[in-house]
Amino acid sequence: MKKVFFFIVLVCCISSLNSQVNLIPNHGFEIRDYCPSASFYMGDVPPWDSPTDGSPDSFDTCAIPFSSQGVPNSVHAYQQPHNGHGFVGAQFFADDFSREYMQVQMDSTLIPNKKYCISFYVNFANNYKKASNNIGIYFSTSHTYIPSYNRLNFIPQINYDSILSDTAIWTLISGNFIAQGGEKFIIIGNFFQQTACDTLINPGGIYDGGYYFVDDVDVHYCDPSGVNELSNEGGFEVYPNPSTGVFILESKNKISSIKVFNLLGEKIYNEELKETTTTTINLNAPPGVYFVEVTTAKGIQRKRIVLQ
Repeated sequence: MKKVFFFIVLVCCISSLNSQVNLIPNHGFEIRDYCPSASFYMGDVPPWDSPTDGSPDSFDTCAIPFSSQGVPNSVHAYQQPHNGHGFVGAQFFADDFSREYMQVQMDSTLIPNKKYCISFYVNFANNYKKASNNIGIYFSTSHTYIPSYNRLNFIPQINYDSILSDTAIWTLISGNFIAQGGEKFIIIGNFFQQTACDTLINPGGIYDGGYYFVDDVDVHYCDPSGVNELSNEGGFEVYPNPSTGVFILESKNKISSIKVFNLLGEKIYNEELKETTTTTINLNAPPGVYFVEVTTAKGIQRKRIVLQ
């Protein structure tokens, strides 16, 4: 009996550990092919790359101080890594509508209807003039490459909709979602149109737009015994679906906020709620496909809705 008990405990411990395995390779950007004396880019911290013609940068303490990618001193800002000796950076917001993104293939494909917890740290580079909101992660089933410098027209599963302007402290962005299944890649950046973004002017900035550093990216399967586990796929229902614009939303958990996005990633509806599990959404929008996002104490979930 003692041997059987030991085996059961061992299996449980291994299962618990596996649920916390980070699926992001080179998640802290510490592993690099080489350390040149001046500029170096996303491709120097494999397997990360860019999904567009934009050229995100990599930073490391091995670089020459005050060079393009020196740490802590660079042309972009004075900043230490969140952890270790490396991090990456990209222009997530620009007045000329160009954007940069960073992409990587995860170590394993996400499983349908399983919840995954996501987190990463972001810092605004103090030499830039304009901080913005809407920095997030998009999960994709295939590798993306679009020969353009423009915004990627995707809807991120995880998004930070407050203006991120702290130039000293690394800000944690986190959330969770239920995988559709087959997701293999993540892309980090700003997927929203200029008109859908809020901005804040940095009086000390000398370069146009908003440049951000990223470090310590984490995606892992959430332990189903944890308090964040939802009791069904979405945690809420929306009906009738399709409808003419009026939807009833019922959640198994108390709702703190409801947001609705169109296919361009623009937020068209935003409501803050208290201590309610049922409410009515009245969308004054053209016919089409939309995404309703519900935030509760147990996480953030999205469902597709159709307006006829």
